[in-house]
Amino acid sequence: MRFASRTAAAFVMFAQLFVAAAPAPAAATVHERLTALARQFVFVMAQRHPLEATGLGISGYDGTLETPSEAYRAQDLHLLRAWEADLHAIAPPSGSLTLVDRDDATLLQAQIGASIRALTVYNIDRKDYSGPANAVV
Repeated sequence: MRFASRTAAAFVMFAQLFVAAAPAPAAATVHERLTALARQFVFVMAQRHPLEATGLGISGYDGTLETPSEAYRAQDLHLLRAWEADLHAIAPPSGSLTLVDRDDATLLQAQIGASIRALTVYNIDRKDYSGPANAVV
C-alpha cells in the first residue's frame, strides 16, 4: 500500500513538472481570429438561412427551411451585432494592422454591416419582392 502511494505521488509530481514545462499555446494572430470570425459568420448564417446557404453553394442544409418570426429576426440582429463587436475587438479601426488584415477586417465589416442594414433599413425579411412576378403568372 505504501509503495502504491509513493508511485502515485511520483506520478502526480512528474505530471505537474511535465505540464509546467510544456510550452503555452501561442496566442491566435489577428489573421487567424478574423478568419475564425468570418467562418463563424458564414456558416452560422447558412445554418439559420438554408436557402441562402444553397445559393452560396454550402451543402448540408438542403431540405430544411427557416421559420421566420420576429424572435428569429431579433436573434439574427443580436448575432450580427455581436459579430460586429467582436470584429472591432479583434481589429479596431484605429489599430495598426497589416495591409491584409486591415483589408480582411474592412471586407468583413462591410458584409456584416450589409446584413444588419438588410434587416434594419431595407427590411428584406418583411417585404415580398416576388409580388410583381407573381402578378404576371
